[in-house]
Amino acid sequence: AGFSGIGKTAVVLLFTTKAVGKGTGLGLAIAKQIVVEKHDGIIEVNSVLGEGTEFYY
Repeated sequence: AGFSGIGKTAVVLLFTTKAVGKGTGLGLAIAKQIVVEKHDGIIEVNSVLGEGTEFYY
């Protein structure tokens, strides 16, 4: 079980919580390159207004 090819640290660095306008805006684009393009995986999202958002990969 777990990831092959990328470590937990790499995943944590892709998704950080920062104030609006304070990030680079590249997190999901970089995640797509790693998960989808390099490892033939998928990224799914579940979002509920007022509750939060979860990404699955």
